[in-house]
Amino acid sequence: MRIVSHSRTLGILGVILAFMLVSAACSGDSGDGDTTAGPVVLDVLAEAGDEATLELATAQFTEMYPHVSFNITLRAFDDYMQIAPGILSSDDPPDIAHGNQGYTIDGLLVQGGLILPLDDYAAQYGWVEAFGDGTLDQYRFTEDGTDFGNGILWGINGVAEFVGVYYNKEKLAALGGLPSTFEEFDALLAAAKAAGEVPIQLGNAEGWPALHVYGMVEAAYRPAAEIRDWVFGEPGATVVTDTERQAAAKFEEWRDNGYFPEGVNGIAYDDSVANFIAGEGVFMIAGNWNTATLDEGMGANAGYFAMPVGPSGIVGGTAALALPWHITTSAEDPDLAAEFINLLVSEEFADDLASVGRVAARSSDTEIEGLLAEVTAGAAAVIADEGVTLYADWATPTMFDTLTSKTQELLGGQIDGEQFLNDVQADWDAANG
Repeated sequence: MRIVSHSRTLGILGVILAFMLVSAACSGDSGDGDTTAGPVVLDVLAEAGDEATLELATAQFTEMYPHVSFNITLRAFDDYMQIAPGILSSDDPPDIAHGNQGYTIDGLLVQGGLILPLDDYAAQYGWVEAFGDGTLDQYRFTEDGTDFGNGILWGINGVAEFVGVYYNKEKLAALGGLPSTFEEFDALLAAAKAAGEVPIQLGNAEGWPALHVYGMVEAAYRPAAEIRDWVFGEPGATVVTDTERQAAAKFEEWRDNGYFPEGVNGIAYDDSVANFIAGEGVFMIAGNWNTATLDEGMGANAGYFAMPVGPSGIVGGTAALALPWHITTSAEDPDLAAEFINLLVSEEFADDLASVGRVAARSSDTEIEGLLAEVTAGAAAVIADEGVTLYADWATPTMFDTLTSKTQELLGGQIDGEQFLNDVQADWDAANG
């Protein structure tokens, strides 16, 4: 059974808030640089959402080190999660690669000896001082890859990711103003349906997008601290509670009332984002990695807010740092790879992250406005209430598969909320003894 201190989960919240609102100056940001005379190619395997980020970072790095070039391979999220362990264990692995927190990806990478520990680099570049132990715990595993959240640091990222509520400003204006409570948000969904609109745009063909919607409903009903305890495997944690039952019942109610698009489990996630841009849907509950796409596609008509306070009494929601950057055990120049990763997570690069619509974990001097400003304000509201819940699929080695399949079944009406909760808890119990 994995035991994780409660103080550590609270530490995650405070440090991320400090990232976003206060400069976390760190004297270790600048590396000594690579002095290799000959040409060097760094192979990078990444999730496609970081394409713009990598374009900026690689340009800066090659300007500093003209002998270095990059070979970038990008894959969409769902494909990436399927292929990453195989590519890293192949005969031709990259030098740097994304992983994913929790057992499903990072646990496998650690157990397979496919990535390098980063503690020495963290000390060299001052990452622990800048990010804090509590926040970096989401990138830690014991050496054998069996204990998530403890032990060795294996990855890092400088982007803060939050799930919240995007909305079509013109459509919402026709229905009423911004909601200040979850109850008011629920009433707006009913009004949208009555007006012939799609209340919540969603595509769940991949299984995981509905997890974000359910997670926001869950956070409206259940204290975030209880959810975090469950994710980190605290003894006795369970999702079979009265508040969780209320959340599952509300999700069922939204399904039965037709608040999601018809055939939602057959709609791809990217298609649902495109549908929202095209005007199909009043709201879209999704991650802030969509900000640049929505800003480009909708302009001033796109808005964002944190899910308003519900019965839990706080503004809560799913949030964490982004997919970890790893150095593979096959990297020809791990020190050079570490220096590139340090650029990606540095305070200086925070301005560049803001320019491509990402919320930097460290403070930025760039004046933030428009949709990104709304996203940043929404994230700050969640953190101020200590409402960060993390991602439920991190909880066990099989939880991603369990949650995606069971959420699809719940959304499709094959199971009810009680069965959903029992099936999810059965997975947790099997992993935690």
